[in-house]
Amino acid sequence: MKQGILFLRRMGYPAQKMMKIPKYKKYREFMEDLIKRCDTNNLIREMITEPCSNGITLKKDSNIYAMLESLSEDDAMLKAILTDYLKSYPEEDRIKVKWAIRIIVDFSKVIRHGEYENNPYYKNIRLSEQNNGNFTLTNKTIPKYSLCTLSETHTTEALIEVPKLCLFSYDFVVPCLKENGFTWMSITPYEISTMKKPISEAKGNVLTLGCGLGYYAYMVSEKPDVEHVTIIESSQEIIDIFTQSILPQFPHKEKISIIKADAFNYMSELNDGIFNYCFADIFSNGTDFEPYMKLKKICHKFKAMKMSFWAEEEIGLGMEKSAAFVVLDEFYGTNNKEYLSMPEQKLYDYFKDKFKNVIIKNPSDLYSYTLAQYLTASLF
Repeated sequence: MKQGILFLRRMGYPAQKMMKIPKYKKYREFMEDLIKRCDTNNLIREMITEPCSNGITLKKDSNIYAMLESLSEDDAMLKAILTDYLKSYPEEDRIKVKWAIRIIVDFSKVIRHGEYENNPYYKNIRLSEQNNGNFTLTNKTIPKYSLCTLSETHTTEALIEVPKLCLFSYDFVVPCLKENGFTWMSITPYEISTMKKPISEAKGNVLTLGCGLGYYAYMVSEKPDVEHVTIIESSQEIIDIFTQSILPQFPHKEKISIIKADAFNYMSELNDGIFNYCFADIFSNGTDFEPYMKLKKICHKFKAMKMSFWAEEEIGLGMEKSAAFVVLDEFYGTNNKEYLSMPEQKLYDYFKDKFKNVIIKNPSDLYSYTLAQYLTASLF
């Protein structure tokens, strides 16, 4: 590495600034633990979390489907389907994540009749299938014994990320908004769970970025301490669907107004203090890093208005991998960027530049550069 820097100096280029991490034993131990943690989290993410985010569906003629029919205890059902599903992976990988099944089962649940049907949006909003431009409003059925994501990932004391899952005990019908066949939004248990906090926090004059199926707008408009809800939506097709088919069913439709605008442009020009609370829901999933970071940078100026970003915790966990690769590469003098996906490589470049002047004085300081809660809080 020193030879490389000297060579660059001779060629007239500035020496590359790097994160400075001591090479003492305690730092090596931290790095070894970080490697193990990254490997385990990547395995769990690839084998369980990501497949379940898309939904794992059983065939009715499968042995595990018949087994589930004979079980009544939630833990037994969840353990049986997870154990059976993991059989498709190499034994070496199964052994590495087998211990996580117990923790996943503890934080997961079986969805039974009535639990979500009593949700106010489900009870009061009736949607019929329709098309408008590239968008389709429809209902989709999640088949019985499908295994899906329930809510945000749980991080253990050892910093291992285990998903919270749900197993449907019956065919579950959810409203769905698709764009060119791609599901942009559906009112699943995950959507409901990840909006609980921003719904409970909202008060006064509320701003929401992204309309979707109007779930967030509906739920906050029902709150007595919410005076008005302004929706920013860039798609005229979605606005038409919402105003013609969904908004008329709102009990407090007088609280709702909608503005056709690009969320990034609108927030760039917005003055602080006009709204009390803003919920941003313009990300397609927890790996939609680029729009999240772009919006986060714009919204850094707001002090009086409280900001909330959908799936920020999941986005932060996704950032951990790229940040950890930067830290490990800086310590060992390696370059593992090529093993990351394209969105992760962009994050890698961002964190490499952000960390370049950092001087680490204590091993515990490294947590600030490798854990989600610190990464999302100190982006800009």
